[in-house]
Amino acid sequence: MLSRLDYRLKLLFSLRERGYYVRMHAYEYIIGNGEELIAILIVDPIKEKIEVLRIPTFKGSLEGLIRTIRETYRGIQVEEYESH
Repeated sequence: MLSRLDYRLKLLFSLRERGYYVRMHAYEYIIGNGEELIAILIVDPIKEKIEVLRIPTFKGSLEGLIRTIRETYRGIQVEEYESH
């Protein structure tokens, strides 16, 4: 599913509809909240998994972002990591 462009665009539009700044390049998304960059998403189409890498300077919650991913792709594995 995640290897298809239309499915990856679905996430792009879902995030933008919820007010996130999103820059997509192939299987990576750069995410901002309008004030700062907050995370990088890495899509692994083989494992059907999305890794959420928190930007170290962002101190807020990523709960809304992760919820949006899970609502867009029910059953997809989502893991959050601290980037260094």
